Amino acid sequence: MNRRFVLLGTAITALAAFAGGKYWVDQKELQNAKAEAEKQALAAAEDTVLVRPHSPIIGNPKAPVTIVEFFDPSCEACRAFHPFVKAIVEENGEKVRVVLRYTALHQGS
Repeated sequence: MNRRFVLLGTAITALAAFAGGKYWVDQKELQNAKAEAEKQALAAAEDTVLVRPHSPIIGNPKAPVTIVEFFDPSCEACRAFHPFVKAIVEENGEKVRVVLRYTALHQGS
């Protein structure tokens, strides 16, 4: 009779440990799925905020890294900085894209 209680207790304990482990793993997977969904939603939101449909794109349109360059054609600093951004795109090939956003920084632009 004593062996039955030990065997039954061990079986119940093992079953409870297995069920607890399964619950813990399921919760971790749920958290990972939520985090991935939030990351994708944030990426989509960033694209709609910073990248306009009419914005010119230099480089691979589907690149994982996006540089958004706000520029004014009449701005000397913008004109001087653009070759450096273009060099970054050329060095990194298909990994980087530059989205140009016109911004009126000077009077008369």
